[in-house]
Formats: sequence, structure tokens, C-alpha cells
Amino acid sequence: MICLTFNKPQLANLSGRVHRSHKKKIPDPYRHVQQTLQEGWRFIENEDDKRAKETGKYWLQPQTKKLTASSSIAFSNFEIMLPIKPDTSVTLQVNGFVYGQELPDGIPSLNAITFTLT
Repeated sequence: MICLTFNKPQLANLSGRVHRSHKKKIPDPYRHVQQTLQEGWRFIENEDDKRAKETGKYWLQPQTKKLTASSSIAFSNFEIMLPIKPDTSVTLQVNGFVYGQELPDGIPSLNAITFTLT
């Protein structure tokens, strides 16, 4: 699993190939969309968008259940939308951490994402 941390929780806004649980049943014409999400990521139970806005942390896990030795998986094709007003200056930093059965304390990513808007 991965954790993306935003240093300003109120700006936490992640989109892309992240499966969001819906309580409503999805109509048949949209099932093909669900099938393509099999390759994406999903929120860890009870750690959704609302919680991320409070904590600044997105907890995600891949749709695949297990990685074999020498395989890899990437969290790609995502967007971070910054809900700020025009003429606003802001600096935002996003850090990533990887957790797993052999990494219960997690390890940080090599790089952070930093936005500076003036």
C-alpha cells in the first residue's frame, strides 16, 4: 500500500485511476468502467477523500492482491488539483511512503512533489 501525504490537508485533492466505493449499484452501461479499474488503485477501507481532507493522507492499495518476486507496480496517471483562488500564493508538498508485509514501518519515496504558485 502507499500513503501520499499533503502538508496542507485542506488542499488534498487527488484524482486519476483511484476506485471510489459507491453505495449505489452501478448501472450496466457503466460496468466496463469498473472493469478497467481492476488495474488501478483503491482507497483503504474508511480512508477516503473526506478523511484525506482532514488528515492530509491518502491511503491507497493496488487492485491486485499480490506481487510476485521481481515484479513491480506503479502509481501513475494521477492528478493533483489545487482548489485555490486566483491571485493566491501557496506552496504545497506531497510525500509518498510505501508499506507492505515486509515494510510495516514504511519507507519514504526518493522524491517529493512540490508546488509553488505565486
